[in-house]
Amino acid sequence: MLDILRRIHAPHLIFLELEFRADASDDQLFRHIGSAFPSLAGLVIHRYRAVGEDEAPLAAIATSLSALQHLKVLMLHLDFAGLPDANIFKRSSWNNASLRSRSQRQLADIDVTFRHAANVFASLLGPTLLNICFLRPLSHGSRQQWVPFRIVRSTGDGAFAEKCPVSGSFQLPYSHRFNIYGDD
Repeated sequence: MLDILRRIHAPHLIFLELEFRADASDDQLFRHIGSAFPSLAGLVIHRYRAVGEDEAPLAAIATSLSALQHLKVLMLHLDFAGLPDANIFKRSSWNNASLRSRSQRQLADIDVTFRHAANVFASLLGPTLLNICFLRPLSHGSRQQWVPFRIVRSTGDGAFAEKCPVSGSFQLPYSHRFNIYGDD
């Protein structure tokens, strides 16, 4: 991916979407995004874990992207280890009380993982960042759902992420539109 992006000269690009498997050049890739595309307002990244990777390097990714001083919306699929497969959220499982309870616990665990990651990014990215979204399995078969967080900034306390209610569509800057109920 890094080799491809190095061939692109687009300093005024405002929206970028990437999908790749993590490798040894991740740090370089994220630093390159931060320096080669300084005008980005919207960034969507689907990063799949490298073999043997247990945790996504959240702080390293956020630090590398901190050069993006116009970034308003960051949408991430970081392939977190330990998140359940989409199958656990099939509607049929909600008819069984024990499965429903287990699914609710798993959704709560996913929210904890996403909230932690959102707070790491919120604390390290620039002041223009408004929202961070993470991709998770949805309760309708194998579809996906973007889980949005709003960035809250306060003087002295820095920034933190607050989960937004899921309601319809999510507007990215410059009219790029995403339905947060599906991975379009």
